[in-house]
Amino acid sequence: MKIEINKSGSNLNLAIDDILDANSAPRFTEEVEKHLDSIKVLELDLKELKHISSAGLRALLHTQKMLSEKNIQFTILNVSNMIMETIRIVGFDGILNIQNQ
Repeated sequence: MKIEINKSGSNLNLAIDDILDANSAPRFTEEVEKHLDSIKVLELDLKELKHISSAGLRALLHTQKMLSEKNIQFTILNVSNMIMETIRIVGFDGILNIQNQ
């Protein structure tokens, strides 16, 4: 997994590609945690994500909870139909803020 990081003031945009799974989820979470004290908005771009495992889904849910506790707005962007279907099946579509552009 590759993470592209763009920060502008208190806004952080992360774009991840390929796979979010048990191997890559800790790295994703670690990257988010690095910025917790300096952001108000996190946008996560999943345009290039090809697969998400249960560990990846847990990482998204953990991120949502962590950011919510700090009053940081969290939006997931550009979710493919395949990834969105996985999110719907586990019921996270009602929990996560997903905006497809």
